[in-house]
Amino acid sequence: MDRHVGFDYAQAQVVLRRLAQFHAVPLALKLKDRATFDDKVMPLMECSRPKRDLKPEKEREKDDTFENILKECQDCVRALPMLHKEKFLEIKRDNFSEPISTLVHKDMWLNNVMLRPRDQDVKIVDFQAYTYDTPATDLIFFLSGSVNIDVLKKHFDELLRYYNDNFADTLKKLDCDTAPFTYEYLMDEIGGCMDREFCHCVIFTTLVVFGEKNKKANFDEKPKVSQTQKERIWWMVREFLKRGWLDRWIQ
Repeated sequence: MDRHVGFDYAQAQVVLRRLAQFHAVPLALKLKDRATFDDKVMPLMECSRPKRDLKPEKEREKDDTFENILKECQDCVRALPMLHKEKFLEIKRDNFSEPISTLVHKDMWLNNVMLRPRDQDVKIVDFQAYTYDTPATDLIFFLSGSVNIDVLKKHFDELLRYYNDNFADTLKKLDCDTAPFTYEYLMDEIGGCMDREFCHCVIFTTLVVFGEKNKKANFDEKPKVSQTQKERIWWMVREFLKRGWLDRWIQ
């Protein structure tokens, strides 16, 4: 798969179905046997591990690349304060959205998905930062960075509903009450994680997903952002604003 192109509609559906199952199965265990989940699963999550002793980040010049990109689009200016919420780097958290929080991948993008063309089987790989959080984090990050932009423009609502339907269907097959897990609840969860996922979607996808091929992303270099990627950013931000997902985080 070409990460600069992204999954087409059918491929996106296949991946979303597997992602919904990936989220729903551990959630079902939590709902049916919380003691076992807390004892056997939670200690393995990144959020439960000792805080990593990271080297202090060296000081670097202020990079106004993304601020300028948003300023180029009048519809996006209202979202400028979101660029100061770079919480997607913060894995350690002690407050979680319930009852929906479950095992999440935390790096759910095209390069971490194996899709077999013969039977459209999907494998999710590279579990370096899996943790406990709302599944909305994986969902919005995957859609924002790994699905073809023309597909998103035409089918964004359908893909969101497709994920939610498969999420609920999996819970139902595992004899869980699906009443709390409505589409409206999921949409509110996406808004609720935007303090962490806005910059994840806008900045990470630009520097890594759509970065120069065959070259390791360098977060210290001023990024070169193509017009195509700018238009993707503008589309994302317009959608986030239109759906009210940023309302609770900005005035």
